Amino acid sequence: MRFDGQTVLVTGAGGGLGREYALLLASRGAHVVVSDNGSAPTDGSGASAAPAESVVAEIKSAGGEAVPFVEDLTHEAGARGAVDEAISTYGRIDALVHNASFAPLPQDVADVSTDTFTRMMQVNTFAAFWLVNSAWGHMLEQGRGRVVLTSSASIFGSATSLAYATAKASVLGMGRSLAAAGQSHNILTNVVVPTAATRLTTRLPAAELRWLDDNFRASQVAALVGYLCHDDCDVNGEFLTATGGRIGRVRLLETLGDIGENSTIEEVHSRMPSVMSGEEHFFPTDPRSRSRRIAQLMGFAE
Repeated sequence: MRFDGQTVLVTGAGGGLGREYALLLASRGAHVVVSDNGSAPTDGSGASAAPAESVVAEIKSAGGEAVPFVEDLTHEAGARGAVDEAISTYGRIDALVHNASFAPLPQDVADVSTDTFTRMMQVNTFAAFWLVNSAWGHMLEQGRGRVVLTSSASIFGSATSLAYATAKASVLGMGRSLAAAGQSHNILTNVVVPTAATRLTTRLPAAELRWLDDNFRASQVAALVGYLCHDDCDVNGEFLTATGGRIGRVRLLETLGDIGENSTIEEVHSRMPSVMSGEEHFFPTDPRSRSRRIAQLMGFAE
């Protein structure tokens, strides 16, 4: 499964997961835009062209084709500029992998600053929007495209990562909406939830870090991302976890719930055990089909 003649933009590709994505895609024939401004992994401070340039040199020494892009994606001009780089250098953009992020050190909720929260949204949510918004028209003209966004296991709840978890959770709604918008145009979007030993995990306790280093390598996530970028991929609107050699599917479900009048607080209180039961449930695929399913459950529709 190759990518000859295609161009892939990979953000955060100067190290860790992004580097593995870039190296794999280039080894399969893709022209790769290696986007990374070399900032610190905990707060996005500082900048250096060295990481992106190093990966480009690695790709070229192996006979591949790549170009570095070192602007800051937390600014609109930088994010849109990454897509412009792909178009100006290679004339097209076939796949976009938004992997760039940073993660603040653990903080209590009361200690999270507006600046930290804003920066988390900028690098994860706003950058994803700017990148996709810029690439979308080109993909429509080409009649194809693949988008891979990156979330995190923090979406399942992290007491000390409020800003990071919130930003990463926003990617889920974006991914499903893009998938719906692109389905009929052969523009497929999926979200990966990777776990791997990278710069972001070096702050973990030594025992846990050794376990990660030995079992969860960044290279083990790359093949899934490569597949999601390929023409033969027909998966769309999914949340897929990649942990070591394991790939899993995360789904949003809704319980069948309990029907009543909801006339008093006490009534709601008495019905909560039934509401919270997960024994009977369904998997909404979009708002309209969800509404139809609920109407059927309540006897309003056949």
